[in-house]
Amino acid sequence: MSEITELQKRTLSEFLGTNLVVSGINSLRNSYNNLGYEVKPVCFANISITSILNIPSISKDYDAYFTSWENWEKMLDTIWGVIKNFPWERERADCDDRARVVSGLCSLIYRINTCGQMYCEFTNILTGEKGRHYANIIMDNNQNLYLFDVDNGGLKMKLEKNKPTTMGNWSYRFISMELA
Repeated sequence: MSEITELQKRTLSEFLGTNLVVSGINSLRNSYNNLGYEVKPVCFANISITSILNIPSISKDYDAYFTSWENWEKMLDTIWGVIKNFPWERERADCDDRARVVSGLCSLIYRINTCGQMYCEFTNILTGEKGRHYANIIMDNNQNLYLFDVDNGGLKMKLEKNKPTTMGNWSYRFISMELA
């Protein structure tokens, strides 16, 4: 009986890993088959973001797909269940990478593109530490905006116009946003 070579092991791992990921995405997608959504021109979303957060917003898409906050909560809980298993790692899996993954999973799995990546300054309200950060902004079908931050424990909150944003131990000052 011959031994399995490293190349054969890697090929088998890639085959199994790819098929498990595809099966997982299809399974999640099928569990949300009846997800209700509305389609509007993406400029509608950009105008709402700019008026509520007073920051520039860009999108590469023509149409924006909106769903209810109730649907978003379920979808984000599922995504948090995945992301929390891949811890933050400087420059390799840090805030900008993780925010892009969240937006990408929303588009790939749920076919909803109103989860954008937001760039901001943050302050830790306990230590005073400041830094630059990426998180996600979600827009629901009523044009409400929500902050979702996988690097702040997967917390989420509704955003209010002209009100400071503090979630968990972090205070946020929004700078710009890009829709998925």
